Amino acid sequence: VKPLLGRQADPADLIEDKRATWSVLWGELQYNHESLLKAMRMALLDDGPESYLPHLTVEDLRAARRTMKANTGRGVDAGGPTDLATLLVAAEQELLDMMMAWENLGTWPWQLQLALIVLAAKPQGGERDIALLAVLVRLYGRLRHTPLRDWCAKRAGFWDTAIAESQPLRVALARSLKLEAYQALGLD
Repeated sequence: VKPLLGRQADPADLIEDKRATWSVLWGELQYNHESLLKAMRMALLDDGPESYLPHLTVEDLRAARRTMKANTGRGVDAGGPTDLATLLVAAEQELLDMMMAWENLGTWPWQLQLALIVLAAKPQGGERDIALLAVLVRLYGRLRHTPLRDWCAKRAGFWDTAIAESQPLRVALARSLKLEAYQALGLD
């Protein structure tokens, strides 16, 4: 029996408390799947996917695989980077062909759309949710990171002032601390 909100609680109560808390955040989304796909295709087809998505090679796959940490958490597929290293050359090419087919369809197979959610404890209390994706989804992200980043940069509007690789919260907290320090020192 563990404490829950300052009292002893049954493990079933702990689980129910977590379910109630997280179901608000992970509740069912309400959107029209077909209209979302249509909008995505329209955005991507302005100059054709071949103009910004280079053809993938087996060497691209191997290079992307080498950037993955070997001891990373495993998703619902229970696969990891070390499993990808055991693929034969023919299997690597087949995997690339499948990934390019998924790109053309604009969707993943349902098995890859699942994520394993882990609730990691925070040092100050509470929990942080972490989604563990299938290894093929993570590999694809590494394969397409650069061309998609470049595509986004070319299409950024004048209103888009986000800085690549920045940590906005850290910057905001640093500014807030600086302001408080100036006020405390009487240097407003």
